[in-house]
Order: sequence, then C-alpha cells, then structure tokens
Amino acid sequence: MLLLASLGLVACSGGSDDQRPAATAPSPSDRIDALLRVRAAAVRDGDRRAFLATVAGGTTLRREQSALFDRLRALPLRDYRLRVEPAGVVREGRRFRAVVEETSRLSGFDNASVRSRARYLLVPGPRSGSLRIASTVDGAWQRRNRVVPQPWSLPGVRVVREGPVLAFLDAASAPVAPTLLGAVRRSIADVAQVVPPPSDGTPWDGLVVVSALADPSLLDAAAPARGGEVGSLDGVAYEVPTDATRVGSRVAATRVVLAPRILRADPVSRDRLLRHELTHVALGTRDDRAPLWLQEGLAEWVSTRALPPGRRTVPAAAIAVARSDPRALPTLADFAGPAAPAAYAVSWWACQAIVDAAGESTLWSLLDAFRDGSDDPDGVVRDVVGIAPRWLVARAARDLVDTYAR
Repeated sequence: MLLLASLGLVACSGGSDDQRPAATAPSPSDRIDALLRVRAAAVRDGDRRAFLATVAGGTTLRREQSALFDRLRALPLRDYRLRVEPAGVVREGRRFRAVVEETSRLSGFDNASVRSRARYLLVPGPRSGSLRIASTVDGAWQRRNRVVPQPWSLPGVRVVREGPVLAFLDAASAPVAPTLLGAVRRSIADVAQVVPPPSDGTPWDGLVVVSALADPSLLDAAAPARGGEVGSLDGVAYEVPTDATRVGSRVAATRVVLAPRILRADPVSRDRLLRHELTHVALGTRDDRAPLWLQEGLAEWVSTRALPPGRRTVPAAAIAVARSDPRALPTLADFAGPAAPAAYAVSWWACQAIVDAAGESTLWSLLDAFRDGSDDPDGVVRDVVGIAPRWLVARAARDLVDTYAR
C-alpha cells in the first residue's frame, strides 16, 4: 500500500507536459561537430551530394569544395575524421569561426594517423539553427599559429599518384608532372642505394609525398626555423607530427615541398636537390638528435654520389670560408641567411673527410651514435671517428680548397 501511495503521489504531482524540463538547445560546438561528422562520413563513403550539403550556397564556393572532395577521394586515405575544438569556436554575429581538427592517415605513406588543424568559417544554413561551411582555409590564422597546412587543403591543388610517389601539383607544375615524377623516382633509387638501414630497424620503403606548388604557404610554414629568408629555399623536407598541437609528438611521416623555381632548374641541380631532400625522408627521425652539420652534410654527401666528381660543385663562398681556416664545424647560426651555402659545403666535406679517414661505415655509425642524444657532441665525434672536430673541419677545409681552388 505504501508503494502504491507513493506511485499515486508521483502520478498526481505532474500535471501537463508543459511542466517538464525544457530541452536544451545544442551548443554551437555541438552543431558544428554534427556537421563535421556528416562531412567526414561523406568523404569516406564517396558521397559528393552529402559532402556539398555541408557547404553554404554560391556557385564558386561549391565548385571549390567539389574540387576539394575530388582531392580527398584521390588520397589513399586509411583514416579520415573531423571534429571541432570547442575552445576554438568564436561567434561573429550570426557566423562562427571554428578551429577544426582533421585526422587523416595516408596508407603506405604515414606510419600513424595525423591530427592537423584548420580554421573554418560557418554561416547560418537554410533551416533555423542549422549551419553551413563558407570557408575551410584561413591563411592569416595559419601564419599566426604557425600551422603547416595539409597540401590537399590548398585551393587549385591536383593529386597525382605514380608508383612510390604521391604528388601535389598545381597549374604551374602539373604540365611538367611526368618529368618531375620521373626525377623523383630516379632520386629515390639513387638514395636507396647509398643510405643503409639502421642497425635496429628496417630499410626505407622508398615512398614519398612531394608538393610542388606556386602557393608559398606550405613551403613558408614547413621551412625549418633557421632564420634568413624562406624565399631563398629551393625545397625542404619536413616532419609531420601525429599531433600538431603537442610538442614532442612522434613523427608520422617526412614529406618534401619544392619551390616552383626548381621545376625550371637544370636537371643536374634539380636532381641533386631531390636527392638531398629524399635523404632526409629516408633517414626519417634517425638523424633528429645529430648536430645540424651532420644532418645536412650527410644529405649533401648522399646527393653528390650519383654525380661524376667534375659535376660536384660548391659555391665560391664555400672556398672563401675554407680558406679562412675555420676552427669549428658549422652551427645553426651558420646555416642562416647568406652563410648557408658555405655551411652546407663545409659540412658535406666534413662527411667526406670522415669517409676518407675511417671509411663509409664510420659515417653511418657516427649518425647512429647520436640517436640516444649527447651533451658532448664533440666527444661523440672523437670516440667514433677518432678525430677531434677542430681537426676534422680543418681537414675538410683543406680538401675543399685543394679540390676546387685551382
């Protein structure tokens, strides 16, 4: 009887439905997240209509977004997801700016899923409370936050897959795609012949992602922070972290981006640059703890192996530096600005001096000796090579002058 009475009290205490708690309206981040889930599923399912349903009206915008859909579908995607960062949602009247996290994995090219960021603009949709995407690129925000954009996110990009190469091209580079891709494939083979596998790992698989774009935003963002003018770079190999928002996140891939002018360079210079950058790709994180002179010197040394000695050129500035009786191996400061060409050459000839003094295997043993890190890099050189760094750079300078100053 007590239970029935209690139930009766509960039943009689209500009244009409209008006394129930009001439903809570979805927050802007919830609405954006729901829209992003639909968009990511459309990419995975190949549903262009569903993808474009997430986009605001406008013929130009829909054409651009349709091209983006094609690029995404052309990727060897093993994973693709989108989510909003709630703290990154900013209201602008009826519009919203939102930081969106894109999770992707290029099958065969990435060893893990990659979380990158972009900033979207969302505007009111056709139904009350709905939202649509008006923009997926915010260049100013990317530059302020040092965000390296995914190459497929940039307008006008074309995706080309040929064997071991996944290339991102544009109207300027697409016409020379066969020549460029052929050069990349040859360079992969050249580098694979020279770079041995690590003692505790597997050989490089020879797969590479290369971008050659007139849009400078990728090169500007990917270039190492070495000072000097980014515009002077012909290309760079850059590491792609599994989580761009976390310092120390492990590396999922190493990719290459080329400046457009390298496509117009003579084949010898172009291929030498490609071998240099692909050496960084082949080494991956293997050289991350090595001093910069060894990282870049090794890449230069490998890049010249395919050339006859008479074609292994150095800039005149390198000869001038070598004649100045240098006492230390190049540092980060030496690789900045106008001194960089000489720093690359002296580092290359330091590696050649190691090969001449102790053999090629010692050069790779030195690289691997740095993998655990060291507070005394000079000591590592002495222990592995048997030569003090000041004598190593002196020998490199002497050999460089003897070879080129004739």
